[in-house]
Amino acid sequence: MLYHGFRELMAAYDNLEAGDRFVGRVPSNALKTSVLLDLTAKGVVCLPSARSQMLSGSKVAQAMFLGKWMLPHTRAILGRRDLLKAMIDYHRAGIGKVVTKEDCRHCGHGLRIWPGLEDAYNVLGFDRGQGPFVLQPYRDDFIDVRVIWVDPYIEAYRRRNEANFRKNLSLGGASSPYRLSAAQADFCRKIVEGAGFPYAHIDLMIAGGGAEIYLSEIALNGGIRGARIDRKRLEEMKQLKIERLLEE
Repeated sequence: MLYHGFRELMAAYDNLEAGDRFVGRVPSNALKTSVLLDLTAKGVVCLPSARSQMLSGSKVAQAMFLGKWMLPHTRAILGRRDLLKAMIDYHRAGIGKVVTKEDCRHCGHGLRIWPGLEDAYNVLGFDRGQGPFVLQPYRDDFIDVRVIWVDPYIEAYRRRNEANFRKNLSLGGASSPYRLSAAQADFCRKIVEGAGFPYAHIDLMIAGGGAEIYLSEIALNGGIRGARIDRKRLEEMKQLKIERLLEE
């Protein structure tokens, strides 16, 4: 059976069978991961894939499972013990300034810069309500590039913000078109295919004159301020991509 949308899926949930197909996204709530895991266990095919839906909603999950494509020493911090262990490793690597990324925060609102891990621990170590977050070294010698990937349509643009290090366009930033090199496009393709995304909004950190390419984060949906394509056309292209996958 083919189910479109989460409501239709839930109405038939008790009758789901292996091979059924679900086109849509599970809403972001406390049960999202549980529902996606259960659908996978039942053998239900999700479009977008269950893995892409899980990763798209969590910066911490991306750091855990896609970390090989990220800035070296990027890691998921789940509690005080992880933070103290990172303090040792970062000291050995000579890393000073660090950045933390709060999970499930968008538009740069969850990004914080710290002079060092001791400073971060002095604040975060007291907060029992502090959820898991991403930790990575601070770098300012890179350019921030947003890639809209709905293969064969690929568009990229660079983001700048002179007011803060977050590069967010929604709070005073500016953008300009960016031409991906063959290596950068291949890098994006490997991430999309490796993470099981049918399409994606990919944020890259590019340094060393283009030689260093790192994944910042990836999502099934995201802002397109700065892009040439409009939202209506983009959503149409995403839908066509899903329909092609259904046919396959």
